Amino acid sequence: MSIQISGRQLLDKVYSLFGGAANGLIPATSVPMPGDEPGRWTDIGEWTTLASRLGAEMLLFVQNDPVFIFSSIAGPLDDDLIYEAYRRAWCMSGPFCLFLALPNALHVYALTTPPLQSEIAALDPLIIFERLDQVDEALGGLSPAGIIEKLAAGAERSQTGRADIRLVNDLKRVRQALISSGMAASAAHSLIGRSILIRYLEDRQIIGGKYFRQVAGENSEWLRLLSTPPERPVFGATARDRLFDRVLLDAKFTLAFFDRLAKDFNGDLFAIGEKGNSFKTEHLLEMRKFLLGDTDKEQPELFFWAYDFEIVPLSLISSIYEEFYHAVPLEEQTAGALDDNTHFTPITLVQDVLDRLLPVSVLETRPRILDPACGSGIFLVEAFKRMVRFEVSSRQRKLTSSELRLILQNQICGVELRQEAARVAAFSLYLALLDSQDPSDILAAGPMPHLIGGAVRDDLHFGTVLVANAFDLMAHEREEIDAFNNLRKRYAGKADVVELLAAGTLDLRPNSFDVIVGNPPWQEAADYVIEDGKEALRKKGGAARVALLWAQRYGYLIGDKSYSQLFLYRCLSLLKPKGRCGLLVSAKVLWNARDTSRAFRRQFLGQVNVHEVVNYTHVRRLLFAEATAPFMFLHYSAREETSRSGMVSYWSARRTSLVEKTRTIGLMQMERHFVRQTDLEAFDYLWKTYWWGNHRDAALIGRLGMERPLSDFLNKDGCLPGYGWQKGSKPARGDLATLRELSSRAIEPFGPSKENWFGDPPKGVGRQPDERLYRGMRLLTKTGISEPQGTVSRLETAPFSFRHTVYCVPLDGWKERDGKIAIGVFWSSLGRYRLFMTAGSWGGWFDKVTGEDILSMPLRLEASWGMPKAEFEAAAETIAKSVTFLQEFELKNNELTDPSVPSAEEQLEMLTEVRQELDRAVYDLFELSEPERNLIDDFWKNEHDFFWKGPDSTALLGLERPEIGSSTTIGPDSGAGAFSRYISAFAEELSQRLSKPIRLSWSITGPETFDIVGIRFNVTGATQKHPQGLQSDPAWESVLERMRPKQAQDDHRSFFDNRPIRISDNSGFMIVKSNKQRNWTATRAREDAEAVNVSFLRAGQNLQ
Repeated sequence: MSIQISGRQLLDKVYSLFGGAANGLIPATSVPMPGDEPGRWTDIGEWTTLASRLGAEMLLFVQNDPVFIFSSIAGPLDDDLIYEAYRRAWCMSGPFCLFLALPNALHVYALTTPPLQSEIAALDPLIIFERLDQVDEALGGLSPAGIIEKLAAGAERSQTGRADIRLVNDLKRVRQALISSGMAASAAHSLIGRSILIRYLEDRQIIGGKYFRQVAGENSEWLRLLSTPPERPVFGATARDRLFDRVLLDAKFTLAFFDRLAKDFNGDLFAIGEKGNSFKTEHLLEMRKFLLGDTDKEQPELFFWAYDFEIVPLSLISSIYEEFYHAVPLEEQTAGALDDNTHFTPITLVQDVLDRLLPVSVLETRPRILDPACGSGIFLVEAFKRMVRFEVSSRQRKLTSSELRLILQNQICGVELRQEAARVAAFSLYLALLDSQDPSDILAAGPMPHLIGGAVRDDLHFGTVLVANAFDLMAHEREEIDAFNNLRKRYAGKADVVELLAAGTLDLRPNSFDVIVGNPPWQEAADYVIEDGKEALRKKGGAARVALLWAQRYGYLIGDKSYSQLFLYRCLSLLKPKGRCGLLVSAKVLWNARDTSRAFRRQFLGQVNVHEVVNYTHVRRLLFAEATAPFMFLHYSAREETSRSGMVSYWSARRTSLVEKTRTIGLMQMERHFVRQTDLEAFDYLWKTYWWGNHRDAALIGRLGMERPLSDFLNKDGCLPGYGWQKGSKPARGDLATLRELSSRAIEPFGPSKENWFGDPPKGVGRQPDERLYRGMRLLTKTGISEPQGTVSRLETAPFSFRHTVYCVPLDGWKERDGKIAIGVFWSSLGRYRLFMTAGSWGGWFDKVTGEDILSMPLRLEASWGMPKAEFEAAAETIAKSVTFLQEFELKNNELTDPSVPSAEEQLEMLTEVRQELDRAVYDLFELSEPERNLIDDFWKNEHDFFWKGPDSTALLGLERPEIGSSTTIGPDSGAGAFSRYISAFAEELSQRLSKPIRLSWSITGPETFDIVGIRFNVTGATQKHPQGLQSDPAWESVLERMRPKQAQDDHRSFFDNRPIRISDNSGFMIVKSNKQRNWTATRAREDAEAVNVSFLRAGQNLQ
């Protein structure tokens, strides 16, 4: 007889798999739970509040991002109730799965498909559980991280169906339809914006039937419209009370309604597009159709009717307005907007930045915050909400309207160049203010204050958002310059200073902010325009011009007129002495190798303490759909005169399939290294090295930097290295007029040159370099990167020309063998590794290497001090022999007609063998140790593959469970299978650190799915034998029990961040990591052995 299982029991079973709050399972509440730490509610309170509004029970978080939402329906099964639960959970747009407990089952839904009006009963669950054993079978063998990954794969159906993406796309279509009907873009934005605001007020029940009837007054026609039944089915309790769509039936009623809202709410709330009188009846009716989802059959269905703005995250509503602002045609923007280089900042990125900048310890000081380029105010809004949640948690009660306004007045400030964007920022802050209050308190609080700055600042005029250029002079700066000018009537550059004085005034006090945050423009501060192909200075007083003049006046070195660099300096003048600044900046700030940018770094780093860097370059296309520029988060403070710089926490985000499917930063793999700031100042290339490397890579690159570079071996009196010719209108002269052109797109590193690589001589050139670059023995390197090879270099002697996409190093007077050693180093894994780890442009916006990168390549043409000459000769001869083979290699066609010609597969195997032989010889040439060789080999097999392919990389594949689960044997014959190299390298590294041999036994364990692996090392040599062919390990549960006390939240997070969990006791230690190939290499083994030894030493234990 089968036992009936309820959905409640099934849901409780799922809860048990996640292990409670320690693993991120949090109740859905609108107020902090008793005993909650203020920091936790500050981080996640908005999400738990939204979940409580839709009646959910629980949320599962990874860090501060919700991934699953859990709810239940009691009583008789009803398709409408299921549909309504799905629709409201979908509106949250954060979680990607809904667990819905029904009376006799548990349904799991992917929240990536919008609800359709016509298919209420057609919701398709990912999984249906009806028995407890089904839960165990599907999820029981997985870790919490494994469950998330499994369901994320199933929820991938269509990211465009998520509520956040769908809403923005729907509104774009509405915008286009209104404009096509004859509406100006600004008027369309105004109508859409006001309509969404009113939908928000209705869904939050801030305004209702009583309010609409008051506006209608005695007008019988308007009252009749309000009493008209809805034309289409309405879902949800709040939706049934919506009346605004009926107001839109009458243009005069609509205008009267807008006027009443503007009067009641006041402030700058209705400053979004002042186009009320331009709304024609046909436009209002068009808007009404979209609100009701009543589109033509030929058009895709719109989902305005489905959005419940009581549930939709406030940040999403704000982002809609930013989307609209960026869509305004240039002719409708102010002149200042043409100079701004703005871009939309994703909300997940904003929240990640604020999590880092505004922890509880900072919020306790009630900081004053500035965004110096606030755009539509997304950083200001999220900072305000975070402050409110902190205060609610600290006081254990909701804030009053006056307390909320005080936060806006005293702690929030933004500067924005464009009037339109400043209005959007103010509007977004008003929404945040409304969302922090109960409906009954909002109208009772009276008109809202004006937030946009003006001549007056008082209790009704906060001046929260200033319409100004952040580089306009503050009053203190202006007084300082005026005093200087009064003392010196004439001096060099005074005309520029006078131009700076003629610009506007920034109504802020210097050094008055505790925290500065934002995403200022990343592009060049262009103070010029292109006229007839030449640069011409823009009109005096332009925003970029003023910024550059400000930097010039105060002696700040700026490379490439970078806005990022300008704002990094400007923030120092606004920051309090102990304040913190965190900006999203172009990666070129830290990677650009030009002399001007290096000068900026030397000066800037000498004035600040860098606390944290987060490199988002690998995931940039996931965060910015239309942006490809690499970027970073830079967190710093002003350095006091007597203080010294410390350690920089350097984080790097990784692009994995999980984050591609979910777009959730909490699930983003983050890898961290600690670097001394003094090292970063002394060795500029380390900003790049630590992106995919660590301290071992830094040490190897540093050692290679002590070798003589290629440039040292060149003939300084001969032809200098350089790039080829550039296209232009001048006729080619000399040899260039007759030499064939080599195409950099066609060339390959190995084999003889091919006829199809060459084209006709150039017809027109702009820059013509020294013609000696085109003849004689020379090393050619294509500046662009060709993955997976990386750099493409050739050793050539035949005469031909090439364009500026090729860099040429003449080898005048070189011996043939020396040339082959040089090209061998460039072809080798070591040479390409060294270029990747130091070239700031490889992995950036345009993958390339520069002439400086090429000339700095380490080279040995003779035995170094202490190296036996015989060893050098052996390495050099092997390199020359391998290079000769590679220069002559051509894949020969074999159609079984000539037995002497190997098959294509055999020829490629031979090519691989020779390249490996070349690598070993180059390693020998530079006397690399075994760990250094492992480091380079593991980089190309795993890290570079991951860099290039992302989630499709083989580095992320799992290793097979070995046939033997434990042994005292270490080495290739240990029976550990693919884990053998890891175990051997671990034992070797540990022995070296202890300066004595150490006897280890090992055992490999893991759950049945083997998505997580634990390797136990016993120092005593004792081991518990496991049977061969082990498929599951009963000891795994004991491992999990030992892990739980170790900061469970961090351990849960570690599988996403790729951090190992290390557990130790008196007899040994265990390393637990996710089962990915890149985690179990010889290089990672040495890192783990180093960490284990250090942790034992810190604990006062001795492994000996």
